[in-house]
Amino acid sequence: MNGAMELCHELGLEIQEQALARAIRDKRKKRERTVPKSTPLLTTLHGLFNMPAAKMGQNSVGHPYRAHIPRLRQWVFERIDVHPTVAPFGQTPSDHPTALHPILESRQRRPATLSPIPRTIVTGSQLSRGLFEDGGFGTPLLLLTTEGTGLSLSSNISSLEYLVGALGPDYVIPVIDVAKQEAEEMTLSDFAGHWRQEGPGRKRTLNVLGLNVSDTAVAREIQLPTVVREIGWAQSTTRMLAGMRRGVDKYVLFSMKGSFTDFHVDFGGSSVWYNLVRGRKIFYLVPPTDTNLRLFGEWRKNAGTPSTFFGDMVQDYYEMTLEAGEMAMIPGGWIHAVWTPIDSVAIGGNFLHTFGVKMQVLIMNLEDRLGEGEEFVFPGALDLAITAGERYLDRLVEQSPPTTMSGSPTMSSAELEGVHMLATFLKNKDSPSRARRWQRLEDAVGRRLSSL
Repeated sequence: MNGAMELCHELGLEIQEQALARAIRDKRKKRERTVPKSTPLLTTLHGLFNMPAAKMGQNSVGHPYRAHIPRLRQWVFERIDVHPTVAPFGQTPSDHPTALHPILESRQRRPATLSPIPRTIVTGSQLSRGLFEDGGFGTPLLLLTTEGTGLSLSSNISSLEYLVGALGPDYVIPVIDVAKQEAEEMTLSDFAGHWRQEGPGRKRTLNVLGLNVSDTAVAREIQLPTVVREIGWAQSTTRMLAGMRRGVDKYVLFSMKGSFTDFHVDFGGSSVWYNLVRGRKIFYLVPPTDTNLRLFGEWRKNAGTPSTFFGDMVQDYYEMTLEAGEMAMIPGGWIHAVWTPIDSVAIGGNFLHTFGVKMQVLIMNLEDRLGEGEEFVFPGALDLAITAGERYLDRLVEQSPPTTMSGSPTMSSAELEGVHMLATFLKNKDSPSRARRWQRLEDAVGRRLSSL
């Protein structure tokens, strides 16, 4: 207890001793469903755990109480989820950290809605196929640690020097000039030179979002989260689709301080896994309601009108801060922008899956209407959908007794609904000669759904 108070005092935080003692006691006794009455306490602790390490003070780094911070931090964040009046430390709901960014500032946008915060904190063990089967991936997921997720990264993967050596200095990557919000091509060695510049010596703010290492030798440095390997269409059918697609599940992202990625939807309605190795990222999230997707389509038709901040066109948008070491999972269809307040490195990727079919179909159709170019759509999406559909057809219709993708004779309602929508989609998108096959799958799954 004294250690906790000392640490807080070192950080310049004023916390009543009795209130902090109660918080720690409740955490240690795992009173997970108890919501503290002290909103100021939650706000202060939220600020403590959101504070960058550089501001915590050198004297606190080796403090024995710091070992308890990750667990207490998750406990506090869980309370923030159920305590909608709490705003981030040092802010009121009318404050906004992006006010310093000239692109956002010029758009006269209003503050993001802070209540309720549309994300769910889960642990690595909870990030499983069961969570998807229970319909638990309707909002973004935040993991305060990657422990238990199955994600494995080599220590080299976030090093530009390693990547230059592994891929070659002349390896060409797409780079976004943030000030112009325009893309250009640059060699990896040239970008490394810009990245090494700091402070006033850095002449440009560059954002690398397209360093795709999925089909390179570097890919072996990244082991995907277990749930992505289990449910991802491409990840579970790689051998069958060899040569038919380019991978998009392993990217390395380098974002300079001040980078801003405007509102977008990930191609094909794909879901995203995103691990922040270094720095901080602030996501601005818009739920994929019918109204919001319609407004987004109108905004995109005008080429993302520079004078219009998309967040101002919708009723609510939200923010989610990702700190170094944390991981986010963003469902398909969520419209989002990203602000980078400090130099940041992230590893992430995209995947299609049966539990996200509804949104994947919606976004693919939206992309067709907008006339998106080949480079802006999910590569081989239809081939992946057909292969997944064939596997379901084999297991649910042609095998006796039928089994699911995982080999079980039962299937959750969430997966059944996904397969039903997949069959309907393929009946209309695949060649007419195969329409009857997809009708058989649609009918078989429809009977199962009606019996639930």
